Amino acid sequence: MAIHELPKTIDTLWLRLLGRGMVQREAVAELLALPKHHPYRQEAMKHLAILQVRLKARQNTTRDLREVMMSLSPVYEEWRQKTLDEGYSEWRHKTIDEGQVEGRRSVALKMLQQQFPIETIIQLTDLSLEQIQQLQRSPQPE
Repeated sequence: MAIHELPKTIDTLWLRLLGRGMVQREAVAELLALPKHHPYRQEAMKHLAILQVRLKARQNTTRDLREVMMSLSPVYEEWRQKTLDEGYSEWRHKTIDEGQVEGRRSVALKMLQQQFPIETIIQLTDLSLEQIQQLQRSPQPE
């Protein structure tokens, strides 16, 4: 049985993605139509995006390879955008978290300079005793 003769089911999707022409384009459309968190969708998109990058890196591409690249382009673009969004979200959360900790350290330092009791500083800033002691030991700008 040839790839173009396979039934259009989830079980044959991977093989049809490796087909040519209309068979491959239809398989890509089916893949993109799967629910966003479907395990087949996520894994296939990751691998197809890698394939797309590797194909683009080739110096000499045949007409067949250019056709494959065009068919995979929507998968790659969606994967690329998802990856960028996830990276930005992770960076943003990390930056906010770091900013909050730095803000609490700054408040704790001011409280230390005003000779607040360490227990009070810990309660108000949620910093640990070790973090407060580290602030006490570190040289302070004048």
